[in-house]
Amino acid sequence: AKFENFGQGGVLGRYPVHFHMCGSSIGSVVSKNVITNSNQRCVFIHDTNEVTIEDNVAWNTAGHCYATETGKERNNRFLHNLGARTKKLAFWNGQSDSPNFRDNQHIVATFWVRSMMNEWAGNVAAGSQVQGFWLEMLDKNSDQLSETSFRGNVAHSNKEQGLTTYRPGWKPTNGGVFLNMKVYKNAFDGMKFHTTENLIIKDSLLADNLYSVRYGAFNGQITFQDTVIDAYSSDYYHRINGRGDCP
Repeated sequence: AKFENFGQGGVLGRYPVHFHMCGSSIGSVVSKNVITNSNQRCVFIHDTNEVTIEDNVAWNTAGHCYATETGKERNNRFLHNLGARTKKLAFWNGQSDSPNFRDNQHIVATFWVRSMMNEWAGNVAAGSQVQGFWLEMLDKNSDQLSETSFRGNVAHSNKEQGLTTYRPGWKPTNGGVFLNMKVYKNAFDGMKFHTTENLIIKDSLLADNLYSVRYGAFNGQITFQDTVIDAYSSDYYHRINGRGDCP
């Protein structure tokens, strides 16, 4: 299906696709849809468990796009979804994508993650007006579903961060793993961490970001393992110098 011009800016619960306090929803699938020009958000899972959100495309949408809303959501699967050109929300809705929500900041994330007790695999955040992935954890000591549940995700060409835990941070009690992530050509930070620890970034690539990793305050035990950090790749060099033989 195609969802065109859905969502009511500033009115909570008015989004193109919204699972609202459904509890266990085994067998529910949101797949192979296109969401364009949304006035507010894309696919929101609110106090609902065991939904599969797979192979969807969202383009030119306002506000956080794909999300778990309260941190209580469990065992949902976000697989191979694309969010491109995520824009700032024009209206106040009382949540963190509202204009000037905190400290005169106006934030928007293509993937707004409030619970890591869900699966996030093969998703792409491209060209967000602020962030690609934002872990805004309600319980910053909450754990991850499994060591492979956040894998193969991509964040590129976002105007601020590819991925961030700022704020409030994330300190999973039993540790967290970002596996096989690609983060490149973000205008400021590839990854930005704040009040974060017990985290491994493994088998990943960070390239051509202004700052590959911004290691903010109150962090500890963040490990990069078998990961390539390339500040100025040959691909980027060829592109900005007009070489015709770049791949």
